[in-house]
Amino acid sequence: MDTLELQVPPAPAARREPRNRGLVLGMLCFVYVLNFLDRQLVSILAKPIQDSLQISDSQLGRITGFYFALFYCFIAIPVGWLADRTNRVKVLSIACGLWSAATAACGMAANYGQLVVARMAVGVGEAGGVPPSYAIISDTYPREQRGTAMGIFNLGPPLGSALGVAFGASLAAAYDWRIPFYVVGAIGVLTAIIVYLVNWLYRRSSKEVSFVRTGLFGEKVVINGGAFVLPIIHDVTPVNMNVLQLAVTRANNDALITRDRMRVDIDAEFYVRVKPQREAVAVAAATLGRRTHQPDQLNALLSGKYISELRTVASGRTM
Repeated sequence: MDTLELQVPPAPAARREPRNRGLVLGMLCFVYVLNFLDRQLVSILAKPIQDSLQISDSQLGRITGFYFALFYCFIAIPVGWLADRTNRVKVLSIACGLWSAATAACGMAANYGQLVVARMAVGVGEAGGVPPSYAIISDTYPREQRGTAMGIFNLGPPLGSALGVAFGASLAAAYDWRIPFYVVGAIGVLTAIIVYLVNWLYRRSSKEVSFVRTGLFGEKVVINGGAFVLPIIHDVTPVNMNVLQLAVTRANNDALITRDRMRVDIDAEFYVRVKPQREAVAVAAATLGRRTHQPDQLNALLSGKYISELRTVASGRTM
């Protein structure tokens, strides 16, 4: 039993590039800022909303507290369950789009009932923001860096509250109390679309499958990380990092010949893997292509070399 590897000069162990982690954390933090910015607008613009819709202090209190919290608290649990079992980025983008559209709907409200419904929808959407974000950070950052990442992510609430006061109040003073809801809602919907597109275009490798991206910006080898893959201008070659078992059988007329002219039937197993180094993955992608995922084709390609080596060994041995 032999093990063959694609050999290359030693190289440092590959790890996920920090800029990819920073991009993920930056987007999550920005979404969290929008999360708090949207929920603070009603409180910040309470007075003009009361005057415009003729609602009482108790009605306003229920909108900013009870109606929002009722859905926010109870929806967060099933959303967290859903994020554990489906695509977390898609859950986050849908939630962001929902609460942003509901925020814009708050600005369109013509009476108290419409504002209540829109506010409840904001609570439903925002409940889906934090659980998948925490899960994505846990997936992206190693344990020793996770605390720092969580700390940066949790800058979202104070930043969102501060921007709500500065941005929302300024727009309301310059135009109308409805304008901040429209603007912030539009920014949130656009952000949700960008998050969804990033999830669609960003391809991640795994422990079992690395890949090589070619096309625009040249060749990029990705091991335990990720890269943006754009349709048409990029091509991807996946490389199987698992150990593959390739069997060779020589019997009857195909039996091996020893030095003393004896025929030998033989069953041999070879174990092939690609070393987890950038150069080795690049060589495997260039020479083997997608055959690393097709053991039969890989065996057909390499069996001639194996048989040649076995014949060489047999010709030097006697029975």
